[in-house]
Amino acid sequence: MVIDPEPSLKRVLKDAASRLNQLRMKVANLLDKQYYRDKTPDKKK
Repeated sequence: MVIDPEPSLKRVLKDAASRLNQLRMKVANLLDKQYYRDKTPDKKK
C-alpha cells in the first residue's frame, strides 16, 4: 500500500478525477444527442 507523502495531493487528484469524469459524461451525452438520438429504427415508407 502506498501512502501519499502529501495529503493535499490526494485531494487534488480526487478533485481532478471527479472533474474529468463530469466532462466525460458531458461529452458522452452530447454525442448521444447528436448521433444516437433516435434509438428506434426509421419506419419511413
